[in-house]
Amino acid sequence: MKMSKFILGILFIALSFSACDNSNKKEIEEVESLIARVNETEKVLLSIDTSKVFGITRLLEKDLAEFKKIKDTLTKDEAFTVADYFGSKKKFYRLTAGYPRFIGQIETSKKQLSNLKQDLQNGLIKKDDYISFYQEEQAIFKDLNFQINKLITGIDLVVDKYENDRPELLKFMKELKLKATENE
Repeated sequence: MKMSKFILGILFIALSFSACDNSNKKEIEEVESLIARVNETEKVLLSIDTSKVFGITRLLEKDLAEFKKIKDTLTKDEAFTVADYFGSKKKFYRLTAGYPRFIGQIETSKKQLSNLKQDLQNGLIKKDDYISFYQEEQAIFKDLNFQINKLITGIDLVVDKYENDRPELLKFMKELKLKATENE
């Protein structure tokens, strides 16, 4: 008698667990996969040496402001040289301006996906609604990931190039200032 109660108890527990099995398992796995991709993108963004990038951006801004004080006409070769030195400024500006926004968008995506996963686990979302929500979050992430990758690809090379070229730039600007004072 005791044994049959014990077996019935185990059977009851087993049936309870199987009844709690979530019918949204596939959808939950899809959301978890997207969350993992968002986390990976966040790691890549956070791996940037922002102090170095922001520092170089400030130096570039300072150098560009100093260059703009030179009021002399440039030759074609000088113009190409200047373009080579300051050509990366757009990449620096976009990254420094977009960095806080990207961090915020990643946090929003993680929160939205976490909420979607929780709603799926609690059975609060219909399959049709899930498809719509998931596709929207997936599209937002794809766009965000594209923007981030576009900005951070090669940023280390751009930083190193500006750091290495800066002494030559300062020398070049000194020569231009000297030329400008001679032409006055």
